[in-house]
Amino acid sequence: MRIPKYRRDALVGVAEYVREVLRVIIEEFDCESIVIEIMPDHVHVFTLCSPRPSPAYIVNYLKDKSARGILERFPKLKIVIRYGKF
Repeated sequence: MRIPKYRRDALVGVAEYVREVLRVIIEEFDCESIVIEIMPDHVHVFTLCSPRPSPAYIVNYLKDKSARGILERFPKLKIVIRYGKF
């Protein structure tokens, strides 16, 4: 498990959008989202998927697609993630 040196409360105020983005991406894999918990600085996602795409592939795909969508919609989050509060 990897924990960043400095955790930022970057997801405050965008939790519902993040949840919806993750739900859409999970449906692309024909998976069922069981629980999506959004914390201020991290996300917990529990899904039920077929064994064909590896769990590592699904996690990397979720992180990549969700980060692109979220940062495109909320560009100021780049500042929060990199430097802390703006």
